[in-house]
Order: sequence, then C-alpha cells, then structure tokens
Amino acid sequence: MRKLVFGLLFFGMLHVNAQQLPDAAGNNLIKTLFFSGLRDKLAENYAGAAESFSRIVTLDPTNAAAFYEISVLNYRQNKLVEAENAIKKAVALNKENVWYWKTLAEIYKRKGDMPRLVEVFNELIRLDPNNDAYYFDRSNAYAIAGKSDEALKSYQELEQKFGPSENLNKARARLTAVQVTPGAGDPPPIGELTDSSDPRQLMNIGDRLYRSGDLRGAETMYRKGLVSGKRTYLLWEKLLNVQTLLSAHGETIKTANEALALYPNQSILYYYLAFAQHRLGKNEAAQLNIKQATELGSDNPELQGLVYALQAEIYIDTANYKAAQLSFEKALTAAPENYLIVNNYVYYLALRDQELGKAESLIAKAVKAQPGNPSLADTYALVLFKQKKYSEARKWVEQALQNNEANNGVYLEHYGDILFMLNEQELGLKQWLKAQQNGNDAEILKRKINEKKFIK
Repeated sequence: MRKLVFGLLFFGMLHVNAQQLPDAAGNNLIKTLFFSGLRDKLAENYAGAAESFSRIVTLDPTNAAAFYEISVLNYRQNKLVEAENAIKKAVALNKENVWYWKTLAEIYKRKGDMPRLVEVFNELIRLDPNNDAYYFDRSNAYAIAGKSDEALKSYQELEQKFGPSENLNKARARLTAVQVTPGAGDPPPIGELTDSSDPRQLMNIGDRLYRSGDLRGAETMYRKGLVSGKRTYLLWEKLLNVQTLLSAHGETIKTANEALALYPNQSILYYYLAFAQHRLGKNEAAQLNIKQATELGSDNPELQGLVYALQAEIYIDTANYKAAQLSFEKALTAAPENYLIVNNYVYYLALRDQELGKAESLIAKAVKAQPGNPSLADTYALVLFKQKKYSEARKWVEQALQNNEANNGVYLEHYGDILFMLNEQELGLKQWLKAQQNGNDAEILKRKINEKKFIK
C-alpha cells in the first residue's frame, strides 16, 4: 500500500523560488511541460526532465528558462559541454538573469577556464554591483590564471568601492606571497574562492552544492553560515529544507526550534517543525505547530494548502477520517491547482471507496494538466478500478508504468489487480510477482500471490 506523502515537492519549490529561477511563461502546453520537467528533476528522473525541457525549446526556441534547466540537468550528470552550450543559449536570450550567469560561472570553474570565468564575473558585477563576493571571485580567477597585475587592479577596485577589510588584506597577501602558474591544474575548490566566515558566501556555496545534488555538503555550508549569520533568515529555511529532504527529522526539529527562537512569526518554520514531528510519530505536538502555521500563514494560500494536507495525513494516521476529509477540503480550497494535494486526496478517497465520482472528476482534471505524471495516472487507474471501469483503468495504469516507472512495485500490484478483474489471471499473477520482486512486501500482496486470486 502506498503511503500518502506530502511536502517534498514543496520543499524543492521553495528552493526554486528562493533562488529566483527562470520565468517560465508561455502557453498551457509549455507550462505543463515545464512543471513536469521540474518534478522529474526533483525526483532525479533526468531523462524524463530532459525530454520535457527539450520539447519546450522545440516548440519555443526563445524559452531561456528551458535552456537553463537543460544546462542544470547536464551539469548534474557531468556533461559539461552540453551544459555549457545550453546555458550560453539561455544567456544569449536573457542577459539580465543572474542565475544564468552563475550557472555559467560554475561550469567555467569546473573546466578551469579562468579567462571566461573573469568575463562572467564582470557580468555578475554589472547585475549586482554591491555584492563584494563577485569582486573577490573575479580577483581570484585572475590570480589562478597567472594574471597578478589584473588581480591586484581588481582588488583595488574592490577596496575603492567597499573600503579596506581584513579579508582584502589577506587576499592581497596570498597573491604577493604565492606565484601562481597559469594552467597549473584545476582551480581550487569553491570554498577557497570565498571568505569562509561570510554567511552570504557560505550560503552561495551551499546553494551550488544543493544544485549539484550534494545535500550533505549543502547542509554543512548552511550550518557554517549560521555560525556567524544567525540573523540571515534565509539560511534557516535552506537548512531546514535540506534536513527534511535528507529525512533528518530529529535535526530538523532542533533547527526549527532554534530558528523559531529568533523568528517566532515565520509560518513556514512551524510547518517544517510539524512535518518532522509527524514523521517521528509526535502527532500531538505536530498539530499544535500546524495550528500556528495556519494562523500565521493566512496570506500564503500555497503554504496553507500544504499545512492542511499535512494535517489530513495526521488525522488519517489516528483514524479520524472525518477530520482528515475536512482538512483535505481546506487544502484544496487554499491551493486548488496543487496536484500533489489533489493526488493524495483522491488516492485517500479511492482507498476508502468514498465519493468516487468526485474523486474521478478531480483526478481527471489533474492528469489533463500534467499528462506525463505517472503517480497521477496510477491514482486515476485506482479510482476507475474502484468503479469497476476495468478497461479504462488498464489504460491508465499502463501509462503510469511508462516513463521509467516499469519497476514500480505499487503500480505493478494495481496492474495485476486490474488484469485479474479482466479475467487475465495468468498475466495478472505475473504482475504481482514482479511487484514483489521490486520491493512491494505488503501482506495483502503475498496473500494474492499465494492464493492466486484478487483479495480486496
């Protein structure tokens, strides 16, 4: 049986919003493809994500946001040539987007292409002239390339704009004490290009590690940033995000309480805390924090939707099904187009054989909006199955098993159920066995296999 899951997509979306990622405007098909690609990227289904974003640039060759995402996907897979080509197209289409330039900078650092890295830092300085980190990084890139005179001039420009500092003195001392040889190997690690005590720079390093998939490394950087930057609120959110994705629920509770001591009016902190408490079975405490989150976050409907959805899950765990349904309804009222919530609500209704007509209407709208989402397709199949619409259900579960989901144990069990009801028992049993081989160890599945019959 599939456990209802809330929140993980939201955590990824939070990070996307915090970084002001590209503007994915366009027609409905492009929007659908874009968000489908983002979901696949979050799930590390890079092939599926690449297909969505590639379709976008075929439909709209001027969509810089899609080229950016293609670059990020290739970078995560160490395909630097492809990553560079894609991000250059994004930059050519939109020279004012900081994140496009930052991505190009990461690629040049990995390649050790210091001359081009300097050019990128010049663009970043143009876009954000009050960010001293760009001046430091540009100077270091000059130094690594063996251009000491240019590095010193860059440090001089830094001093003229921001004034003298201990960090600047140290950087100059390193430059004059060490003769840097051009082309002498790879550039130093990111951490060596920045002041290791500056919370903003540590946060930037953490963001880079996060984008590369190194969640542990990102967590370390965010923690270091908080040593000297407890009043840098965004660091708290980013650390909680990573800890939640790592399922470090005990640490999440500790971090959330520390953050709330400083920022008691931030509703999302209560949400993170409640999520972690629920995962550890502390449902009574979680409910108290859900109440705080709903009271403080009334101006954020998306967050409200997720808070109520989490509350519904808690009610399900405590067998308070009437309250669970009410919470689901509140969640959908707040965030009617959050298809993660729709999916979980419909799945819940199907499992309980409740309001199946309503469930079918909701999930039909969801699959129309996100046609490539296997989880939605599987839920649609389950709703149809519960209504004895077996042929239609078969179509949707087979669609769910496409898109790199052929070995999903839950989907395979559902497929076997449908085939049995279509009098294809031999093929149905085969699907049940495949489900078991792919990690589905549910007791009801074992009984189906042993007794060779469908068991409700």
